[in-house]
Amino acid sequence: MIFDLQVGLIGVGRLGQAIGRSFEYAYDRRLSVWSRRFAGNGGGAGEGEFDYKYPGLVSATLPYVADHEFLICAIPNWALAGVAHAHLHSFQRSSGLVFLTGADTPHPELATLLPNRTLVRVVPVILPGRSQFFFLACQPQAKSEIWRKGLAFLNTLGSVITVEGDEAFEELMIFTSPLATVIRVALATAIAEFLEARHANRRWQRIAEVIAAHSLSGHDFPIGLSNCVDHIATPGGITEAGLSESQALSQGVLAALHAMRNRADALGKVVTEIQTQTDLVRRTPR
Repeated sequence: MIFDLQVGLIGVGRLGQAIGRSFEYAYDRRLSVWSRRFAGNGGGAGEGEFDYKYPGLVSATLPYVADHEFLICAIPNWALAGVAHAHLHSFQRSSGLVFLTGADTPHPELATLLPNRTLVRVVPVILPGRSQFFFLACQPQAKSEIWRKGLAFLNTLGSVITVEGDEAFEELMIFTSPLATVIRVALATAIAEFLEARHANRRWQRIAEVIAAHSLSGHDFPIGLSNCVDHIATPGGITEAGLSESQALSQGVLAALHAMRNRADALGKVVTEIQTQTDLVRRTPR
């Protein structure tokens, strides 16, 4: 049964904390987590303790967390490779599935460091104001039973879209939280400037932002982005007037997408160079 799954977490950053809250909401129990914040720093929560700063989580040792059948890694993939290399026994004694949430390309040695694990890249999108996620997942080549169980687990935390192949995953991942954040910030700025130009009450800005966010969510009608005009716009209406200026908005979004893609490519090259240098150091005789 899904509710009997053994799940561990590595990392207590913003993503790790959000996963803890979502897990507790879905399963009514806390998620065991290991983090460097709890290890060897003389502060934070001790083993098995609860910390008010991390609801939904309980600290544990790395061997205990790594022993779980399902492991969520809420840290960069290069960092996971370093942790796994330093604690090989903890990671290699158990089998199961590892969810890689890092935006960076997985270290080529991860498959060797975690030989008994199925590695699945996922992008967890935190839905504002909720205890659920939306997931973009890269489907492994072999659709094994452990993958089917892992997919069922993700569905208990939110909805999941799966894609096949790293290339598709790399291209589509920027349309998740990165793009949504850029659009939210741009929209909030435009709303503030518009209301200021109209000499409107400043208290209206928050209301306007909430209205715009709900209008964009699509919960009121099951339509996508491309066919919304046919469902909403009235000939000669205010929507049509706004659409006459949409090309400039489209160009702005396109520029943001190119900037994010270029940065992702650059980060991938930097990580690759660091990995290559690290491999050379390891192989150099002493």
